[in-house]
Amino acid sequence: MTKDFEASYFIRADGSLTARYSYRVLNTTTLNYIDQLSPQYVNGLGLIYQTDFNNFGEFIRNIFTRRRRTNVGVAPLPTPTTTPLSGGTPAATPVTPPQPIKKNEDDDN
Repeated sequence: MTKDFEASYFIRADGSLTARYSYRVLNTTTLNYIDQLSPQYVNGLGLIYQTDFNNFGEFIRNIFTRRRRTNVGVAPLPTPTTTPLSGGTPAATPVTPPQPIKKNEDDDN
């Protein structure tokens, strides 16, 4: 009688990402030379990601191309800005700072 146990859990509903746990007898013929009468058990935990491809070229393109994340349908919120003229309260639209006054060449200062 063995006590092997394995459980799988689908993280994604389509089965592309799965978590797996196992509790199995260790292979005694290669790893355990001292005490071959009593079985030793090993625990295992893993994540499995599975994707199907139609051909080998599609597989290679998927490995070597970068995917850009795009948020479709989500508009960014406007960034509130504070200015000395608004008294420290956020303004809905950015306020341009006043331009420095140019001196005339006629002034003797």
